Amino acid sequence: MHNDQKVLTVDMGTHKVRTTLTVFYPQRKTIITTAPSRGIKGGNIVNFQSAKDSLNSALNRLKVESHIAVPVEAYALITGAHTISYAV
Repeated sequence: MHNDQKVLTVDMGTHKVRTTLTVFYPQRKTIITTAPSRGIKGGNIVNFQSAKDSLNSALNRLKVESHIAVPVEAYALITGAHTISYAV
């Protein structure tokens, strides 16, 4: 399976870190995992090591639950009052 047939997204929030893996071939399947978020307050990383540990925890859960090789690249979701979105 090629990496272009999988999409990994990471959402690092103040309360939880969410990872989503969507596989498109041979059929569409989505796996979502969460882990408690530490080291992030108000959309800012205040403790790098704690934030990294939270991300690793969510990714490890994803690896265990999906039984699929996780891509090495991901889309990072950044939310907060400082971001702007447009409907296209």
